[in-house]
Amino acid sequence: MGRYYGEWEFVSCEGVEGVWGDSTSLWVKEGASTFWSIVQVRNPKDMVNSITIYEADAGKSYTLEMVVGTENFWTVPPEILQTDNRYRVVVKYRTGDDDEWHIKGSDLAVPEANLYLYEHRE
Repeated sequence: MGRYYGEWEFVSCEGVEGVWGDSTSLWVKEGASTFWSIVQVRNPKDMVNSITIYEADAGKSYTLEMVVGTENFWTVPPEILQTDNRYRVVVKYRTGDDDEWHIKGSDLAVPEANLYLYEHRE
């Protein structure tokens, strides 16, 4: 008993009838708060290469780090979680066809929030 070793390849479901419906979302892990949060891109159109959060007014940016030992979760800096400032969350995919959410920082501190892309576009 123990861990197994293997390889996997991301397979996109974009455009597959009955599976794909523009339901890509940022999902906030349970237990999130204004002091700790990790997010996951759900139903992405391709493999996520990076996530960068840009502060709308200040021009400051944060490149998120993938959490080791979890299934594609990314750590959100606490200073983002503790404000209602507006941010752009840019998810970069392997294909180069990126997605962008427009949200408040505090939205990423709500446990089990499911922030759908179609509801957070500009």
